[in-house]
Amino acid sequence: VEARRSALRVSTFVGDADAARVAVAALADDSLAEQAEATLSELGGVAVDALIAGSQAPAPGQRSACITLLGPLVRLHPDANAAAKRALGDPYPEVVAAALEALGGAGDRGALGDAVRLISAGPVVRQAAQRALVALARHYPADALEVVRRAAPDGAEAEAAAVVIETLAVQLPDRESHIGFLHAALDSPAATTRCAALSALAAIGGANALEPVA
Repeated sequence: VEARRSALRVSTFVGDADAARVAVAALADDSLAEQAEATLSELGGVAVDALIAGSQAPAPGQRSACITLLGPLVRLHPDANAAAKRALGDPYPEVVAAALEALGGAGDRGALGDAVRLISAGPVVRQAAQRALVALARHYPADALEVVRRAAPDGAEAEAAAVVIETLAVQLPDRESHIGFLHAALDSPAATTRCAALSALAAIGGANALEPVA
């Protein structure tokens, strides 16, 4: 094993597509995965094609690692962006979460709707969707506020709307206009929506926002 790790370290200096393919294959081996990730990070753009291929590997852990490693490249490489978006449909939550992190970190405008849609998924995906939504709301506040405008307090997008309100609260001159929506969302049957509404009310602050939870 140590010899294979050493070979992966040396392949960083080779810096070609073959080295990247070997490192991607090594991601499937738990004893080599850490060094393989380090090697692929060092290879950077040289590894794009190998990582894209690896994002469709049989093992979900390998797919997830490839999408994570593609993250810094998603903004620059259309094929890397397409691979991350394809991974949003993966049956394994850790792969979907990696895709959301990659797209959110890249500021991919089109991923805002995916973050809204997936925020009601299981806990692993939900947490990644929340982080992506926060990042994208800061990049595209006007687009994010459209989510707030169309959301109903008892609807599927209420949690996402509350996250957007909290994220943008400081910069919204009319932030108190959202208090009524958030008060109503406190009656949601979904605990995560209620928590998001409480957090957004705290971000808005003031007597009007905090009175119903006092």
